Amino acid sequence: MAEKEQTLPLIPSLEEWCQKGENRVDIVKEVLYLQLACENSPVKILAGLGVAHTPANLTYLNRKILEQPDYLAKLELAKRDMVASVLDRFRERAHRAANKMEYLSESAKEERTQFMATKDILDRAGTGAVNKISVSSPEQYRRIVAEFLEATKEEK
Repeated sequence: MAEKEQTLPLIPSLEEWCQKGENRVDIVKEVLYLQLACENSPVKILAGLGVAHTPANLTYLNRKILEQPDYLAKLELAKRDMVASVLDRFRERAHRAANKMEYLSESAKEERTQFMATKDILDRAGTGAVNKISVSSPEQYRRIVAEFLEATKEEK
């Protein structure tokens, strides 16, 4: 016979939980972690905390935590740190990716792979293909030509 999955009882009141032994800072951290994990709905945050979904709890969560300027500042700082961390990890790996691309451009077995790797290297070096312009009317063509001629005059 299969065992029934046990569910923990929900905490009836977020406000009481904050006022009793639980440290409000710990609860704010948990809310922050849930939001960074893309649980942005107050209902999902309450569920993630194990708190009952009641109007009183939603109001408390919104007014006492989510809408507080200090919480919003912490959330923005945490998001920036998370993005910076990801960018740092990518930067640390960039040299390996460049080495792989160089290797493929010279040593890949298929000519198409060599071509694409070489093309990517040139594109990243700033020598990519010229951007194409879509012209849909004679007036647009005249304007583009006039802008080009004006830019050419300024260069001389």
